[in-house]
Amino acid sequence: MQNKNNEEICRNIVYAVSMTDTEKRIRALQKRMLAARRSSRPHRIVFLDFDGVVNVPYEYGTEEFDAAMAEGVYDFFRPEITVRLDRLIHDYDLRVVISSSWRYSGMEFCCNSLRNAGFSEDVVIEGMTALREDYPPRWEEILIYLEEHPNVSEFLILDDLPMRVLSPWAVQTVFEEGYSEECDRKAREILDRQIADVRKDFRLFWVAAAGLCILLILWVLSNIGGLK
Repeated sequence: MQNKNNEEICRNIVYAVSMTDTEKRIRALQKRMLAARRSSRPHRIVFLDFDGVVNVPYEYGTEEFDAAMAEGVYDFFRPEITVRLDRLIHDYDLRVVISSSWRYSGMEFCCNSLRNAGFSEDVVIEGMTALREDYPPRWEEILIYLEEHPNVSEFLILDDLPMRVLSPWAVQTVFEEGYSEECDRKAREILDRQIADVRKDFRLFWVAAAGLCILLILWVLSNIGGLK
């Protein structure tokens, strides 16, 4: 866990120098998402980390940990977490994009791991973030994915690492706890906020359209009056 955080800190230092450019990319992302909401049916994504989110190891030195190690078990998917996340995915019609380092083992391995953990067969695992040679921080990998997929209308990130500029869309889990009930509450708030923004956009659109119609009617009536 410590090594994981140290590596992420180093990557974030490298990318910190380009934050002004990153802020522009975030604004561009928001515009694309707005366009996607207006042009098609919702395409909602959850970027899923495994370790510290759905795969939560037993505490080192406990009987459970020792027993797992003795059996050669390194997958610690918790049934209660699987059920909680599976319900969220169905409630919001989310598609899964794997952002975990497990993706280095391949898409098939990751999909099988999620299925074996108990995720429903109808959960759509759409893909995974790209494996890049420059090893950017996790948030940068996700941002690149979003830039390459402009049809995403809403998204959520579940990860135990900080997401920096993408933090408004992220739930940072506690590694030892995983996707808890508190995380589930925060995730729903993030998704509900985005969906509320969509409804607000549509209300504004129809108000503007109604205003234009009224102006057009008044213009027609005034011209008819002038003809008389």
